[in-house]
Amino acid sequence: MPSAMGHGGGNMVMVLGQDGVMWQDLRMGEHRQVMKIDTSQMPQAMAMSRNNPAEQMDPRKQIEMMQNNFDLSIADGQEIQGQAMHVLEGTVKESATDPQAKSLAQMFGKMRMYLGVKDGFLHKIEMFAKDGQTVAMSQEFKNLVFNAELDDDLFSFTPPDGVQVIDMSKMMQMKKSAPSGKGAGPGQGHGGGLPPGHPPID
Repeated sequence: MPSAMGHGGGNMVMVLGQDGVMWQDLRMGEHRQVMKIDTSQMPQAMAMSRNNPAEQMDPRKQIEMMQNNFDLSIADGQEIQGQAMHVLEGTVKESATDPQAKSLAQMFGKMRMYLGVKDGFLHKIEMFAKDGQTVAMSQEFKNLVFNAELDDDLFSFTPPDGVQVIDMSKMMQMKKSAPSGKGAGPGQGHGGGLPPGHPPID
């Protein structure tokens, strides 16, 4: 499942193959860094999405997750790439139990989702700073083509020579085996060692 996103002046390409290994190729200016994640080692809270990654793109699943963890409201509709959008805004509930939602609450003020009126697909996500006005991170899906024939090579990735590769799977294993309340190396806690905008691993 290849996808691309931009945030913080950078660009990230993600590739998830049938082997369950996800590669994140992050470019921030002249800096390039690759992260490798074995999705079988992801926290239990992410088990549903790792068993069926396509569910991450299912608007029904996304809205269900949002309803469980965010106080949602309907914002003024907008248009993206010629299609009218349903726009949902939300802030994390105090009662939210999802670790990812809690991490988002620490970093951002609110979230905004743009769903296509015609295709029902998620076209854009915006994360706002604590002031609720400044867009801190955005992800937009462009040039969408549904049910297209794809070459198998699109679902494989080989890190370029000379590029730093961080194996996040090992960090997850270290955290699982670490005593409760103690750190387990870089990338834990408040996101030390992770690129800007990347949520901490909980």
